[in-house]
Amino acid sequence: MTTWVDLFVYAALIVAVWGGLPGWSAFTIRMVADRNSDWLADHPDVEQRLGRARWFRRSCRVCGTLSLAALLAVQFGVWPQRGAQRWEVLKDLNSALLIGGLTVVFGCLFLFERWLKSNVPLAARRQATLVPRSVDDYVPRLLQYAVYGVVMLHLAVWLTLGVAGRFVTAGFWGDVAFQVLMSGVFLLFVVGAVRRKPGVVDRISGPNYRRIEVRMAFAIQLLPLLNGAARLNEHMGYVTPDSLDRILHLGLVGFVGIHAAMVTVWSRQPPDKGRSLSAHAATAPPLA
Repeated sequence: MTTWVDLFVYAALIVAVWGGLPGWSAFTIRMVADRNSDWLADHPDVEQRLGRARWFRRSCRVCGTLSLAALLAVQFGVWPQRGAQRWEVLKDLNSALLIGGLTVVFGCLFLFERWLKSNVPLAARRQATLVPRSVDDYVPRLLQYAVYGVVMLHLAVWLTLGVAGRFVTAGFWGDVAFQVLMSGVFLLFVVGAVRRKPGVVDRISGPNYRRIEVRMAFAIQLLPLLNGAARLNEHMGYVTPDSLDRILHLGLVGFVGIHAAMVTVWSRQPPDKGRSLSAHAATAPPLA
């Protein structure tokens, strides 16, 4: 498989992430209005300052441009590879750049929330009525049964081969425990997405945000199965081709990219007054 395929998949992820994140800057004013709309009305200078801020959007563009440039440098042989295969260099470099960039983004989010809590007093609110929710509200039950069945079958194959003594490598039972643990952790992600208390993004954007969150968490349950199948193949004494690990990694990147694009489309939908707590939250302009 040509490394141009790898480059295309990574480039699509870069565009989805760094092209979509700037749209989230529109939520800064809405978050202030959600916390205290009267305070925002009394401080028009804050709204104007947030509305004029362009550094976040420009920073995202710089991160995306630099990431694409670095990957192209590897593809054309400008970036030193030090004996590694080109697809491995592309994989490691893309992961490092993405993790580094997102670390900075989450740092900015942490600083903004710290500023928000320190400078904007919390407005008095009435206690919202609790609404019972279940996975059935977001994912069709037939699809739930199919996914849970595949996950249980995956774990059953590991346990059956282990009891039968069909493995030939050390550490088999440790990997069995890891597979069970990861399946449980990803199931907790689904339960947490369903049962968590509504937050500021829910109040601003309405129920569609939780729907996307639950469906993403539900789909992620299938991801460990791909790597688990490859590791089980190795425990059985077979050699997993590098091409298979490569395809699995590209599949994971593609999955993340698709969901990043979905969240981007959702985040750019203008909120209406029925989905906001205040006129400020509904009419705040996106940050250009």
